[in-house]
Amino acid sequence: MRVRPLRYVRRAAVISSPLCILAILALSIGCQQDPTAQAIDGLKSSSASERLQAVQVLAEASSARLTNEGRANAVVALGEALTDADDQVRMKAVQGVMNWPTPIHQTEVTTALGTLVGSDDAAFRRSAVELLGRIQSPESTAALATALSQDATTRQEAAKALEARGAALTGEDAIRLDLVLGSPEQVATQGAAAIPALQGLLDEDAAYRAAAATAIGLIGDADSIGIAVDKVLSDLESDDVAVRLAAVGALGALGDDKAIAPLQNRAENDPDSGVRASARVAAHVVQNDTVSLLGTLEDADMHVQMVTVRGLRNVQNKRPAVDPLVRLLRRTTNTELAAEAIATLAACGDLAVGPLLTHIAEEPEWGLRLRLATALGQPTVLAGMDYDRQVELSNLWEAEVNDNVKNELGSVLNAIPE
Repeated sequence: MRVRPLRYVRRAAVISSPLCILAILALSIGCQQDPTAQAIDGLKSSSASERLQAVQVLAEASSARLTNEGRANAVVALGEALTDADDQVRMKAVQGVMNWPTPIHQTEVTTALGTLVGSDDAAFRRSAVELLGRIQSPESTAALATALSQDATTRQEAAKALEARGAALTGEDAIRLDLVLGSPEQVATQGAAAIPALQGLLDEDAAYRAAAATAIGLIGDADSIGIAVDKVLSDLESDDVAVRLAAVGALGALGDDKAIAPLQNRAENDPDSGVRASARVAAHVVQNDTVSLLGTLEDADMHVQMVTVRGLRNVQNKRPAVDPLVRLLRRTTNTELAAEAIATLAACGDLAVGPLLTHIAEEPEWGLRLRLATALGQPTVLAGMDYDRQVELSNLWEAEVNDNVKNELGSVLNAIPE
């Protein structure tokens, strides 16, 4: 009599087992917390590594299966993470915001990157500069400008980004930008107004010190030159070849007799051949020895030619250098050396007009005529073009058969000052 009930109970147990399993699963799923909600809670952790894990989850929330409310909560939380005290957490939050499918936290992300530009970690500084370069706003430009005060690699990347967007900086920021871009001549056009900022840069790292000293030498401020020479001379003793090379170039630009003996010593004894050659050129520049410089202009070493071309900008007697520079411009296949020759011809001013016109008329290769025409079009060269030279230029323009050169010569004609 008891078999039936027992069978019934067993059967009921078998039938109810799947239902129990489903009930248990439903209960366990209901008890599990949404990962995004967990991440939002994780941002409150005192552990930076746990906050970083939380931000990584939130950064992927845009592609997760969330309700609109859940996604909105993730956006808010990412915004809060942009102000986290930890650099790595802030950077991960920035990356999450910038990869979000729709724009969010635009102002806040720029502010966060601005703080990362000042990070103690060089990798974060450089990543911040790279990301700031993708944001077009006055705030990002200001943040990139602050990066010009960081290490050499960071400021070089910041300078490229600022140059690419045509940023119009002012004051010391503008001076720093020109120096990082290798344009001390541009700084020198400010004259005495640039001296206070340049003197301050003499106390920064060796690269800034050399660049600032070069600009001071071009300006010719006697008091600042004396200060700069003393600052830069110590860099000749650096173990870093690049630092010694920069110091040698700066001393050549400063042109102070105090540097002659140290430069000659480097020219004879420095372990690096490039430093020896550069020191020899710089010593000639300080001594205003144009003839010796023109001898090194024929050196087979491209680096020596480059240093010599730059050095010729700083000698007082540039007249003998003009024709050799124009011939170098015609023969070199190195575009960087050609650009330096054009810059030095610009420093020669109206002395370069006659030789350039003559060489344009003689040059059979249109690409080289175009290069010579570019040199002729430098404002400092055109400033002294008289009527007879204008007629000569006009005749060259009429006779020119290459459209590219003809257009360049036409532009030069139109640029002649009234």
